[in-house]
Amino acid sequence: MSRFKHLKIRQVDSALAPFRVIEEVGRRGTGWIRAIREAYGMSLRQLAERLGISNSSAATLERNEA
Repeated sequence: MSRFKHLKIRQVDSALAPFRVIEEVGRRGTGWIRAIREAYGMSLRQLAERLGISNSSAATLERNEA
């Protein structure tokens, strides 16, 4: 590997270092959309209304994202 390429990789690693803590959190099995919706105490119906979509579309959105 060239010195320049190695330097670029080190710079990117250094810039991303503060975000490594995210790796420790891990991925939720339910998906982020559902996790955020539940954190706000929203029902699936309320989410669908806010997004302007049907309940089944909101459920599909959550299921596909997970």
